[in-house]
Amino acid sequence: MELFGIVFFAGVGLIASPIFCLIIENIVARFRIISRTIQVLSIVVVIAFAAEFLLVMTYSPIALRTTLGSAYIYIHELLFLLAAPCLACSVLLRKKPHGFGLWWLLMAPICWLVGVTAIIFQYHVYETLYGIDGTGGPFKFP
Repeated sequence: MELFGIVFFAGVGLIASPIFCLIIENIVARFRIISRTIQVLSIVVVIAFAAEFLLVMTYSPIALRTTLGSAYIYIHELLFLLAAPCLACSVLLRKKPHGFGLWWLLMAPICWLVGVTAIIFQYHVYETLYGIDGTGGPFKFP
């Protein structure tokens, strides 16, 4: 069932990623104050996701959960859900040099790849903390 979920959401991402990137570059980018605010917040989220990824790969999800307590899983969920869209916003809402106006075409597959990586990363964290199917891990599901 997990494999079905991964394949399903990866397929949805193939369609949603280019649409999202197109909207961000051609509609949201026109509103300077809103786009700058979204860009700054997106950069913070991307840096936080990268930091969490590195910490999990260095120390393990169990060490992070032990250090941060039960709040860790909620922070992880938020970063997991926002990683790919925030990457698109942080890149597509910046000032771009003239000449290449189709940045969204370049960012769509990159964001899709980040999204699929985040899904697999999500499974790794959950199975490490709670075990396969939510049983057998060192922690109980919140």
